[in-house]
Amino acid sequence: MEGPSVVSRAKQGGSKADSVLPNVNRVSRLRLADQIISELQTAITKGELKVGDRLPPEPVLMERFGVGRSTVREAVRALVHSGVLRVQVGDGTYVSATPGAGDTLTDKIRRASIAELFDVRRAFEMSVAGLAARNRSEKDLLHLREAAQACEVAAQHDDPEAFVEADYAFHMQIAAATKNVLLVDLYSELRGAVRTQLREQPDVTDGISHHALTLHNKLLKALQDKDSRAAERIWASTPNPYLVNE
Repeated sequence: MEGPSVVSRAKQGGSKADSVLPNVNRVSRLRLADQIISELQTAITKGELKVGDRLPPEPVLMERFGVGRSTVREAVRALVHSGVLRVQVGDGTYVSATPGAGDTLTDKIRRASIAELFDVRRAFEMSVAGLAARNRSEKDLLHLREAAQACEVAAQHDDPEAFVEADYAFHMQIAAATKNVLLVDLYSELRGAVRTQLREQPDVTDGISHHALTLHNKLLKALQDKDSRAAERIWASTPNPYLVNE
């Protein structure tokens, strides 16, 4: 005989009885909120949580995932922002849509985890860096050096916000050096999502700045030499710094 459902459904506007999430492994990666988002999306996609179901209260989610209150709130905010969840003031948080229903590419990019964004970005950056090395001007090189210097200053002053902005400017300048307007627009969408996530997660930026500065120096050398193959190889061999085990 089939046992009870792993999720006790609470109809929208109905009972306030707590839902029970399926058993999940405690998350262990650097971006804990991303893992919670993924677990909740999976539960909704599989029908373990349905549209109209109410999420368990924060203490239950904290215990289930083995994380703190701020991490749970970050994950829930992201899903509310994407339209998957909705907050009913004075009652609770409810499932309002199935993940992926009617999503645009922009929606998916903005909802992706920082680790996922980096994997996509790395593949994209290979072509961007190679084309920039071939097409860059001396003026482009000057702007790149200025942005790289700004990154170093921000790192020295332990200023995550300034570092994120300088890093964004550096990579956008590489895209501009390709002289391909469409590529710059596409790249801006991807890099903008990365910048947003980093600005919202200064703790993630800690420890990443050294990796970024080393990458900048390598890219500057390749672009200065107009060595497109070297520029592509730099990105091909760059590990994902947002994954613990890579």
